Amino acid sequence: MNASVGENVTSWFCGVIVAEIFDGIPCFLVLEYHKDPELRDPSSDWKFPGGCNKKTETPLDTLLGEIREEIFPRVNGEVSRRNVEYDSAELVHTRDMEDRSNPGGVHRQFYYLVSGLKGPFREEPLRDDDGTRMSAPIFRPLAALRTNGPTGLYHGHRKAVPGALEYLAAQSREWWQSLNSFL
Repeated sequence: MNASVGENVTSWFCGVIVAEIFDGIPCFLVLEYHKDPELRDPSSDWKFPGGCNKKTETPLDTLLGEIREEIFPRVNGEVSRRNVEYDSAELVHTRDMEDRSNPGGVHRQFYYLVSGLKGPFREEPLRDDDGTRMSAPIFRPLAALRTNGPTGLYHGHRKAVPGALEYLAAQSREWWQSLNSFL
């Protein structure tokens, strides 16, 4: 899971991809995000859990922190500090773009496929630091996430799905058909 940050990388995002097959249906763990803190605008996006780095973090620190913040339940209203237990975390997609807050810098997106993530998972909605309301984590069928609009996966996160499916298809025949239908 070695991710190279690089010299010109001034910030990064780590997305957490968790995939399971339930009754033969391939599903991904997602959160429903409402940007309007007052919920006046009913529109929302489905996204993979994830977030941006803090000043001194590595990509692994960011990944584990986002699992604690967005997937695990709160403890007395605070972010869980428990160890994150998982079987593997494979880097399946990266993307570079201009870092708008640092001219000349690069903002890199890392998407990790996390296998065997041990729960329990959060069951209640919460508000992120910027007031964004997030649903509890939910597994949604891959077919539902392919669509555009409010029922589909956010377009920026959708770019990481082929890499995750290619990795999964190489590991298990159950995922092979999903790869072909998504592409």
